[in-house]
Amino acid sequence: MAKELKEDKAVEYQAEYTDFDAKYTGLLQQISQYLTESNTSSLKICIDDLHVVEVANIISLLALEQRKKFISLLGKDLDPLILPEIDKSTLETFLHYIPEEQIVSILRSLPSDDAVYIIETFEQDFQLQILSSIPVYERRLLERSLEYPEDSAGRLMGTDFVAIPEYWNIGSTIDYLRDIEHLPQDFNEIFVVDTGFRLRGVVSLSRLLRNTRPTMIRDIMNESVITINVEEDQEEVAYRFSQFHIISAPAINEQRRLLGVIRVEDALEVIAHEVEEDIQLMAGIADEAIADSFFDVLKNRLTWLIVNLFTAIIASVVINSFDHVLSRNIALAVLMPIVASMGGNGATQTMTIAIRALARKDLLAFNLPRAVMKEILVGLGNGIILSILMASITWIWFGSLLLAGILFAALITNMFVAGLSGILLPVFLKKCHIDPAIASGVLVTTITDVVGFGVFLGLATFFL
Repeated sequence: MAKELKEDKAVEYQAEYTDFDAKYTGLLQQISQYLTESNTSSLKICIDDLHVVEVANIISLLALEQRKKFISLLGKDLDPLILPEIDKSTLETFLHYIPEEQIVSILRSLPSDDAVYIIETFEQDFQLQILSSIPVYERRLLERSLEYPEDSAGRLMGTDFVAIPEYWNIGSTIDYLRDIEHLPQDFNEIFVVDTGFRLRGVVSLSRLLRNTRPTMIRDIMNESVITINVEEDQEEVAYRFSQFHIISAPAINEQRRLLGVIRVEDALEVIAHEVEEDIQLMAGIADEAIADSFFDVLKNRLTWLIVNLFTAIIASVVINSFDHVLSRNIALAVLMPIVASMGGNGATQTMTIAIRALARKDLLAFNLPRAVMKEILVGLGNGIILSILMASITWIWFGSLLLAGILFAALITNMFVAGLSGILLPVFLKKCHIDPAIASGVLVTTITDVVGFGVFLGLATFFL
């Protein structure tokens, strides 16, 4: 019976997955039609039952002119909760079409961390202009968050939390929660502070409700709290949430003064963003969306393609220095790309694992020698197997045992270098405070190309 239910669920999930593309394609076609017809009422009905995340995804897929029309038709009926769900590259252009007074209204209706996410997309002058239109108390909270570095915990934290003194009891705490004017919409914990607003502990709502009114807060609070320093990098914040499986964490300064709270949904967004960013950087692109304009995409990709061009020239210079050998033996030109290609693929495999391990803090000084040795052995192992296979093919193909032996030696050497550079280069870049995902791919490919061509053609020069 359980097996049948499991199979039914699998079929149901597969059906949902299959219909996903058709559903959104249909929605986008409908919305595009309503935008073309300026049919405001139908547009509102169409998106009324959708989750804000779904609406944000749809906006990201619309063309620039369609986004502008979308805003003009919805006007003040645009749900503010949609904006924090839009990726920054799309949000930046989307906000240009929203009137200034509406932006101010949207910011005031959002939690502080979501408001900061929107404000930081503006140019400095426009930020000041928008902030000047927000009431003083709310503006100061936003300005304080904006003072922290862009990718720090201070930018990520929300300032809507509940803090109480340690000398209160449960009764006074419950009365305070009922009477407070600006109670956060969703929260699971209450922070306990001393007279200097320094964090002393945390009380969960479940523990608060399980005890009687006279019980003192200091007697039920949890003093062992995982905290986040406001100056920490967002990657470190995401790692902490992933490592300790927490749903929220207080953000404090060096004096343990409570400044805000970071929630698990914020950490999950950072994790998703970092994964996407690393994938894009390894491919030589950054902050690119499918709906970006032709010129933005062209400019974004061209930079790294030019870098790749110059690294390819380095490899070509190495090949050119052996032109006299290549002119005498055409087989070298046929086999040469195999040596470089296998080395590049092997290095990419090692590099991907190394970058992931560095991001998860699984690769430290303690276990680095062991990891390097393992990758060297793996590179040599793969090199031996592939070399035997390719040397046999070369012998049969070209009938030259000497040429097969040269290929055998060159392939083993390049696979060894691939394993070594694939792990050491990301570690070196990390030590230099450079994101390994940015430059590792280009540098590793250059190393394996130069070594592969150099060793193969060098041995051919000596023996042939």
